[in-house]
Amino acid sequence: MNDFHSKLAEYIKSKELKNANDLIMREIGKCLVRSKGEFVDLLNYSGINASSAMTDGQLIALYIDNIDGNEKLLIGTAYLVNKSNQVLSFDGEDEISDTGVKRTIQILYNYFDDTPEFAESDPNEDFYATSEDFSNGAGVVGAIAGAVGAGATLGTKIAEGRQKKKYGALDIAQKKMDAKQALVQSVIQQKQAQTELKKKETEESTKKLKVWGMVIGGIVIVGILAFVIYKKNKATQPA
Repeated sequence: MNDFHSKLAEYIKSKELKNANDLIMREIGKCLVRSKGEFVDLLNYSGINASSAMTDGQLIALYIDNIDGNEKLLIGTAYLVNKSNQVLSFDGEDEISDTGVKRTIQILYNYFDDTPEFAESDPNEDFYATSEDFSNGAGVVGAIAGAVGAGATLGTKIAEGRQKKKYGALDIAQKKMDAKQALVQSVIQQKQAQTELKKKETEESTKKLKVWGMVIGGIVIVGILAFVIYKKNKATQPA
């Protein structure tokens, strides 16, 4: 079990809803930095106009503004986060965790309480039927249906043993603010990590160039000395 799934299971067990949601926001922040195109595709697929020309701040604002009331965005987030945290299957191949997607949806649904109720029969029936291609040539229909499990009644499972709480506008605003903070911090950390990596790569490249410069310089010096000695010896030899 990788770090994301381990922590998510831990937070669910200890009923730490905010920490679980922050974890998901940090992961979607990583997705934004590592694959901005997929993040933009997620927004567009969810009916939110976005483009790669937008700044990270603009994309984050669009995401946070809509995450509490957009079912496609919620499910797409769960898919994208788990796509970035695949697990090993029994045959040794990487795959998207069915349990991970369900847990992620459950956390997002419970945290952003204004999210619309899912249908009782199959909450994703229309979603599967109307989905368009998401990215990498793979349709969301197949990708998410396969990850979540075709026909899974998520709405029923999420609602089991739980009464929907009603939060006021201020509570939702605070939840969004906290989620945004976790997402923004993740983006900043990822960009810092990328900067450090590039710096390290540049330093390593510079070191290699210096070494090669010294080697080549040494070869040139040896060649010159050999030539001088040769000429000197030739000049001292009797005709």
